[in-house]
Amino acid sequence: MNQTPFLLSVLKSSVYVFYAGGYGQNTQNPVQVMLNYSTKTSRPHYGNLSSAIRYNSRYIWQSGNSQLQPEMSHNIGLTAVWKWVTFMVNYTRTDDAIVTWSSPYGDEGVVLVKPRNIETPFRMMSAYINLTPTVGPWNMNYTMGVLPQWFTINAPDPREESGVRVTTFNNKPIFFAQLFNTFTVKGGWQFELGGVVMSPGYSRNLYMTNWFVDLSAAVQKTLLRDGSLVLRLEGADLTRNAFFSPYSDFGSHTIMQTNLLDMQKVKLSVRYSFNTAQSKYRGTGAGSDSRARM
Repeated sequence: MNQTPFLLSVLKSSVYVFYAGGYGQNTQNPVQVMLNYSTKTSRPHYGNLSSAIRYNSRYIWQSGNSQLQPEMSHNIGLTAVWKWVTFMVNYTRTDDAIVTWSSPYGDEGVVLVKPRNIETPFRMMSAYINLTPTVGPWNMNYTMGVLPQWFTINAPDPREESGVRVTTFNNKPIFFAQLFNTFTVKGGWQFELGGVVMSPGYSRNLYMTNWFVDLSAAVQKTLLRDGSLVLRLEGADLTRNAFFSPYSDFGSHTIMQTNLLDMQKVKLSVRYSFNTAQSKYRGTGAGSDSRARM
């Protein structure tokens, strides 16, 4: 079973989007546009298939679901590039979407939280702009965007005459910004300052009630003539606001969870590269998807 607090297990990493690279130089047509379509099957993590029950609290238990089916996603995207400006918009429809769901378990007021496939399709859009200008020693990598979604679940609710209540998770998109600055100066010094900010909003069937802020900084020194020795000191979550407080409506009941995660850290690293002039491509391996599921 995934040890992540249960209400966070469906928060996707799609918010953390970085653009790297380009599409080449073209003096006759400086604006480059690309339209793409893709389809992908996402299989559940192995831990989410276990039927073992884990005790989270007196009233909340958690387990996996051996009946989970893979998700099938269809994505269409548009990308436009002009110099150091990149604009991207994507629309995704996911059938048999996997969400974390809670249902009454027994007559003692206990609820069992487990993943399940939803019969209604999950639709979302991401639109963002990425800016990567360079001014002297200052290199900027700024990404700003919005993540709206359209998601409706027929949730069981004994208080309704039909026994079902339609719950929607649509009207509050997440706005986000990633602002990273790198200053490279003489003597092999490099200074970094950046942060990730996310507004309250819906992520699948969860509502993130708080502002997420992760401020990071680093200083790096390159030594030796060939730059093979690097000393680096970095810190993360400097303001101690990198946490989520999710809320969800499960029809017959609601759950509010506050996660005070210990994300603050300071890291000192020493890296030495042997044979820096030699480089060979070795591929990524055929089992990367299976390892990710674990």
